[in-house]
Amino acid sequence: MEMTEFMMYVMTLFSDADKMLKMKNSDYANGTDVFKNLNETSEIVRAMGLDLRKREHIALYEIVKKVNRLVNLGDSKPKNESVRDSCLDIINFAVLYYGMMSEVEK
Repeated sequence: MEMTEFMMYVMTLFSDADKMLKMKNSDYANGTDVFKNLNETSEIVRAMGLDLRKREHIALYEIVKKVNRLVNLGDSKPKNESVRDSCLDIINFAVLYYGMMSEVEK
């Protein structure tokens, strides 16, 4: 592949990433604080004393994060992720957490 062809792929990828970032900003952040979701993540991790180098802590964190998002949605609905999808994620992360903790106990 020549550089000009490669750069076309790169520019398309960057353009798609830009569109997705803007589209999902309304679901995960807001206009005044684009880091809202990441700041909340830091607070949750710190409050729960999680070590995100441990995979079972990551699964537990994902459950808490999903519940937190659902609780704080109020009347608004995310544009790019349904509440149903979030509930399914909660179930799946809980099952993954259970499996990982069973594996750790062996």
